[in-house]
Amino acid sequence: MTKFFIGAALVALIGAPALAADIAAKAPPTPAPGWDGLYIGGNVGWLGIEGVGLSGTPADSATLALLGPCFAAGGCPTRFGSANANSVTGGGQFGFNWQIRNWVVGLEADVQGASATASSSANVHVAPLAPYSAVQSIKENEFGTIRGRAGMLVTPTLWAYVTGGFAWAQTQESMTFGFSSLSETAASGAGSTAVGGTVGAGLEWALGNKWSVAGEYLYARLGATSLVFQTAPLGAGCTPGGTPSCQLNVSQSSFSDNVVRLKINYKIF
Repeated sequence: MTKFFIGAALVALIGAPALAADIAAKAPPTPAPGWDGLYIGGNVGWLGIEGVGLSGTPADSATLALLGPCFAAGGCPTRFGSANANSVTGGGQFGFNWQIRNWVVGLEADVQGASATASSSANVHVAPLAPYSAVQSIKENEFGTIRGRAGMLVTPTLWAYVTGGFAWAQTQESMTFGFSSLSETAASGAGSTAVGGTVGAGLEWALGNKWSVAGEYLYARLGATSLVFQTAPLGAGCTPGGTPSCQLNVSQSSFSDNVVRLKINYKIF
């Protein structure tokens, strides 16, 4: 009897691995995550703006005359170089993907908040009036894109893609300038929306069939904008709505955005 049990135990030990291997071979493989579907998500990253500047000119000849011979002769700069800035950014996105064998194409829209402020200044001695000074400042408050995405699956869970489309940015501009011994003209607080295009690339990893994370870089080129600022000369007798007009034509130059960000998406269906 003892020999019988020992023999049965040896058969079980020898046969168990073979049986387990046979069951594993017959079991269906774990399906790869699908990329098709609608998703929503959030992102956080870094924004850098480059080459942004302001230029300002009086809105009419009377305002130009009021600001003195320095402006009339073109001796006082109203544009003095471009400026750069950067900030943390964060927001959300949504989109839809279609998988065609090892290829994935999609459409995505996003919007982010930012606080990148670029400023520069100029100081010029203008005899006999006084030193002339000017300061420009541009703050990018938010930006967004609507882009197509297309790429190839490196593995069933890793998608490498390129992207491109429409971009916009909401900015707030301010400019102050004048003579310390004559009058000061200030314009600030006005906002504009610059539009342009964007291109970029990214990698997205599937975490199961619902969640994914992505690293992405975007370059956006945004166009120039024009505004009319209400100016406020001190002690010069200028009144809003009168003559001179007390207004300044201000143009914001075209500029570039560079965005590096981490995204997380959840597939709704």
